[in-house]
Amino acid sequence: MNITIASQGRRVLALDFARGVAILLAIGWHFHVETGYGVLDALQAPGATVGWAGVDLFFVLSGFLIGGLIFSEVKRTGRLDVRRFLIRRAFKIWPVLYCYILLLAVTGRYEPLQIVPQTLLHIQNFWQTPLSHLWSLAVEEHFYLAFALLILLFSLSGVSLNRLPALLVGVMVLALALRLIAAASGTHAQTLQVQTQFRADALACGVLLAYVKCFRPDIFAAMLQRKAVWLLAFTAGTAFLLLAPALVATVGYSVAFLTAAALLLLLLECGAWLEKNAVCRLVAWIGVYSYAMYVFQFVLYRASEKAWVVAGFGGVPPVVELVMKYVGAVVAAVLVTKAVERPSLALRNRLFPSRHASGGELVVRGSHAQDLERMPAHHAGRHPIYADRAAAAVGTAGAAVLAVDVGPAGGGRPDGAVDAGAQSTGQLQHSPRT
Repeated sequence: MNITIASQGRRVLALDFARGVAILLAIGWHFHVETGYGVLDALQAPGATVGWAGVDLFFVLSGFLIGGLIFSEVKRTGRLDVRRFLIRRAFKIWPVLYCYILLLAVTGRYEPLQIVPQTLLHIQNFWQTPLSHLWSLAVEEHFYLAFALLILLFSLSGVSLNRLPALLVGVMVLALALRLIAAASGTHAQTLQVQTQFRADALACGVLLAYVKCFRPDIFAAMLQRKAVWLLAFTAGTAFLLLAPALVATVGYSVAFLTAAALLLLLLECGAWLEKNAVCRLVAWIGVYSYAMYVFQFVLYRASEKAWVVAGFGGVPPVVELVMKYVGAVVAAVLVTKAVERPSLALRNRLFPSRHASGGELVVRGSHAQDLERMPAHHAGRHPIYADRAAAAVGTAGAAVLAVDVGPAGGGRPDGAVDAGAQSTGQLQHSPRT
């Protein structure tokens, strides 16, 4: 039997909270309106100043979750079914994205050639479109395609996964170096923001965290205990981003993903507190709909703005505009998630069911649930931290495989619903140091 540990049914509240923070930052960057009211403007300040960093949090979270799924499969079977992984990811990403593109094309907002070929081919961050917010989806698709093929190459060549951490660190260093060189040569800041070779570092950071979690759980457990360190790192990183905006396009992106990683490690140890806080639960609820919200964020606002003008009310007042934007984003996200995303995930699970679990499944709710990770029972026995938390959550440890199933997730966005599958060609070997 596999035990699926979750804090809200099949979801982990700490991860949904991270998604919620990320999407509120991202849309806050796009939605900022000077209202003249101190409280409203103060609430908008995080999004207006560092909201762009919400995408970096999405990237780190996405790399952590998807990397964890891939490594879990490799660790369990020695194999990765690349085809199955990519198919399941397509079921997650494409329906919402292509419904959005179809809606814009059908309503005539943009000419099809302005948006369709770029998005269909996931090259909208190189061949840019009026839909500037979709660049991050292209970066993710490029990264995960390359990463899946890299794992396959490791398999076919017999290379140990022990070499992967150095490669991931190399990606982080290389991306920074490329940004510095490009900036010095006069490359436009928007190009540095959106092109894959300049932004793959945040995803690599998330995957590196997943590697440590899966193959060195003792180190990961020790990392989680250093809450003061991560709080200090998060505070220092945020201060840097606020005080050094001129460095955003170079060093700033590196600081942003390291700050996001610190926040993620901090949140993974604060699940019990998050569950008790009503505001945090609200942010986590928003996080459930983060992928659809990111893609469809402007749709209902533009429709309501047009309706306001057609009705003869004149220009939209700033406060009304702010309400239109946020309410429209939430309503659109909930509708699209329920009408498009969840049915497509249900179809995916019927056609290409998850193979992470075998046999029965027990969903455990509780404040300790978010502390557990997917790991073999012998690790729980070797590392008392995990054994103690397993006992607290399910009353026993060492007799089963403990798993975190993050369920369908927003995108970014972060994507906890993608499954790597269980069938593959070739064997992968990992020789963890002991």
